[in-house]
Amino acid sequence: MLHPGISDLAGGQPSWALVEPLYTAHRPAARAAAASILGPAHDVEDIIQDATVKAAQRIHTLRDSARARSWYLSIVSRQALDRWRQRARQHQRTATSSLDQLADGLEAGRNTLRVLPVEDYPALRLAFEFIDTLPGKQRTAYLLRHYFGMDRDTIAEVLGCGTATVSVHLFRAQAKVDKEFR
Repeated sequence: MLHPGISDLAGGQPSWALVEPLYTAHRPAARAAAASILGPAHDVEDIIQDATVKAAQRIHTLRDSARARSWYLSIVSRQALDRWRQRARQHQRTATSSLDQLADGLEAGRNTLRVLPVEDYPALRLAFEFIDTLPGKQRTAYLLRHYFGMDRDTIAEVLGCGTATVSVHLFRAQAKVDKEFR
């Protein structure tokens, strides 16, 4: 069954009147979907707005109004994944540039690298002790992501699971860390 008015759309022109009820009814689920991918990031609302614009432009592709929720949430999820990939690429470029600068400085004798024992920093020692209490895959995912800078795809290969599962492990680990240290 087509949503009323969908067959009248031509060329994918944005239809705010058709998308607004979809946005209103499913905004909490859209927020949860985007946050599960991006974490508690400040740009979750931007993702939802971008996805809603995209949904308005593509509303003519919705063939079954009973599937409107999943259709809309898939657009939100794709937008969130695109943003996450964009951030990961930016992070990787920044990290690579910083490492290159450090290496150049070490070769030229301008930088010195000093490793301090964890015991010298009680708060850091407590943080590592807490991280050790996380369940196995959550701990591994958290350490690989935050201390080794690996992306979710690489972590998924290491853990032998999908990237969505990695996102769940990271989200749960981060929630526990946040609860403990905030």
